[in-house]
Formats: sequence, C-alpha cells, structure tokens
Amino acid sequence: MTGTLSLQLLGLPRVWVDGAVQDLPTRKLLALLTYLALRGSVTRAEVVTLLWGAHTSAVGRRNLRQELHRLRTTPLAAWLLAEEDRLQLKVGFDLDVERWRVDLALPETDVTTGPPTLLDGLDIKAADEFADWLQQERDVLRRLWAAEAARRATRCEQDGDLANALRHLQAQLTQQPLDESLHRRVMQLLHRQGERAAALEQFQRCKQLLQQELQVAPDAETLALEQRIRDTAVQFTEAATAATGPLHAPLIGRDVPWSRLRASGARVC
Repeated sequence: MTGTLSLQLLGLPRVWVDGAVQDLPTRKLLALLTYLALRGSVTRAEVVTLLWGAHTSAVGRRNLRQELHRLRTTPLAAWLLAEEDRLQLKVGFDLDVERWRVDLALPETDVTTGPPTLLDGLDIKAADEFADWLQQERDVLRRLWAAEAARRATRCEQDGDLANALRHLQAQLTQQPLDESLHRRVMQLLHRQGERAAALEQFQRCKQLLQQELQVAPDAETLALEQRIRDTAVQFTEAATAATGPLHAPLIGRDVPWSRLRASGARVC
C-alpha cells in the first residue's frame, strides 16, 4: 500500500504523504519531484542534464544517486519507480496543477486574481537547464490563464456586462502590460461607458509604459483610437453647448426700465 501523495506545486510548494507534510532535505529533490510529476517517465540522463548540466556526466550521475538515496529515506520512497535507466512516480498521486487546469474553465472560478506561479520562490543554483524548463512551464500556465481571461472578457462584452469585461481585461494587463491591443480594448470599453477621461488616461499609461520599457511610441491604431475618443469628447461638448444655448437672466420686475433703455437707442450687450 502506497497511501496518498499530494503535491502542491502552485504558489509555495508543499508535499504531503498520507496527510503529513514532508520536509524535503534538498531543493534539488523538490525539483526532481516536480519534473517527474509533470513529465512522467524520464531517463536518468535527462534528469542529470536538467539538474547538474554544469557538471560532468559522471558527477551528475553521482549527484542523482545521492538525491535518490535521500528520497528513499522519506515516505516518498513508496511512490518512486526507479528502473535501470528511467524514473517516474507511481500513478494515483494528487497534483494541484492538474486540478487548476480543470477548474480554470469553471464559471465559479475567479480568474481576475491572475495565474498562480509554479514553484513560487524556488531558486536552484547551477541548474540553468531546470530554470529554463521551469520558466517554460510557468509560461504555459500563464497562456492558459490569459486565454480564459480573454474568453471571459469577450463573453461579458457580448452580454453587455462592460464592468466585468473591464475587470478581466485589466487583470490581463497586470500580466501583459506592454500589450497594446489590451490597452486599446480597455480604452474602447471605458469610452463606451461614457468614461472618456479614464479612456484617455489609459492611453497615457500605455504611452508611458511603451516609452519606459521599449523606447517606442504607440502604434498607429492606438493613436487613431485616442484621437477618435478626443474628437468624440469635443463633439459632445459642442453639442451640449448648442442644445442649451446662451443663458439670459430673466428681467423680473424691470420691464419698464428695460423698455425705456431700448427706446433711448442705447446699446444693450
């Protein structure tokens, strides 16, 4: 009987065996568990390159044997399948990454808080290959989240729920602050809600970010949208002025003096 194994890899990582938290002796061991959980069956050579690529293959293989020995001294030993040239975890463990993927599409899941970070805070020295792989896995989760947030923003906009559409777009901007298309959509929705000043402020934020981070100006499409919003604001002001017309104070009780003034031929402003 292997009991239960639960891996929390999103956010701060934690490992449970039979409900008890496991304190892993090294960060490399956590990295190994994560790789096996997400990749399945892998070769020993693949793990050596991933975690000890900066060393010779002989040193890497020795280091791997040491990490596997440490693992076998913990309750995790029952979950490891170590063959002559391959390593993997036994099936049946609980993985929060897989649950997150499933829950992401559920309507009750709030995606405006942004995507979780895989192995948040984990830093392993002299393991550049693992760092590159980890970043790729984080990017996969971020893209999945962004696609779902974009889908919800579009659905809310189609349903006329502009406030929630804005929430989902602004959540995307926290992760992709240099995406001009997102800035334009926020500007458009703000404008549709009658918040012209806020739409123009959004343009200024976009312009400043592009200048600070990329030293470029907004593209033609963004500039054209900003001008349309400004033109609409001017037209609205002119239309409002024309509708109300000039204001004249009523001359209550002064009809006689006013008539005499006009009869005298005096100029009245």
